[in-house]
Amino acid sequence: MITKAANGDTAPRVSSVSERRQWDGLRKRILSAAVLSGVVVALVYVGGTAFVVTVAVLAALMAYEWNQVSGDNRVGILFGGHTVIVGAIILIVYKGSAGLALGVGIGGILIISALAYFQKKSTFWPGLGIIYIAIPCASLIWLRDLATVGMILIYWSFAVVWATDTGAYAFGKAIGGPLLAPRISPKKTWAGLIGGTMCGTAAGALVAVVTGLASVWILAIFSFVLTFAAHGGDLVESAIKRRFGTKDSGKLIPGHGGVLDLIDGLIFVWPSIVGTQVLHSEGIIPWVAR
Repeated sequence: MITKAANGDTAPRVSSVSERRQWDGLRKRILSAAVLSGVVVALVYVGGTAFVVTVAVLAALMAYEWNQVSGDNRVGILFGGHTVIVGAIILIVYKGSAGLALGVGIGGILIISALAYFQKKSTFWPGLGIIYIAIPCASLIWLRDLATVGMILIYWSFAVVWATDTGAYAFGKAIGGPLLAPRISPKKTWAGLIGGTMCGTAAGALVAVVTGLASVWILAIFSFVLTFAAHGGDLVESAIKRRFGTKDSGKLIPGHGGVLDLIDGLIFVWPSIVGTQVLHSEGIIPWVAR
């Protein structure tokens, strides 16, 4: 829209309105992220039952968002099935039985797929929802239960992913340039990928300096690898939303969208850390300083 300025000249105001809206959105994003970060850090520190219950509640919200995105707009039987199955997996992992949790997960996929089939819905997306929600939630519970360094490992994952996301956003906005995956996400750029990777790697190295979790170089290398898990989680969720023509997974968190939008970068990171530990038989991660 073109409006008349005070001196009678015409002046475009579209850019100023657009910039104001962008700033308002960024301000909401920063404020909500600051509040949520404080709450999450405190809950990870407390651990125990309060932490497990919080993860279970988040899993239920993720199940609701997953069904909304994939086309089941009701709070119906699929949402209930996802919630019960993922909740059972979280509880079993908390009690220390990974094998039983795996069995419940496989059975849960079959059950939820059968429910979808009898409702004449796709069996693929409901079944995939169990994997997409349960694995990162169970990994988070498993990590926190590692008494010696579990809490620090989770804080490390937060530092790497949050720095990666922030760096990708800042570098992408400042530099622009060629798009990373235009068919999946029209805003992500190669500059954002490189900038996010640099920031996430630096954040991981800083965690080593502050906590003594490992040598700076070793943790920087593993942080570098985890930044790609974070980028991958972001792109996968973007691909899913694009598949169903949805911008956000929900509207719960101002400036971010839903819970799935908020933790998309962590969905692959937590299982990656757990997988590294499981493959290494000597103790908590092979790079921990002794």
